[in-house]
Amino acid sequence: MKHKNELDRLIRNLYLIKNTNLNNILETKLAITRTLIL
Repeated sequence: MKHKNELDRLIRNLYLIKNTNLNNILETKLAITRTLIL
């Protein structure tokens, strides 16, 4: 059981990191687009 819990936590952390990176990329694209328009 202990192994499974650690694996679940690892997967959850990776998922959170991936989502955070995706949000950062989207925000950066938005900022660049805004800058180009202005």
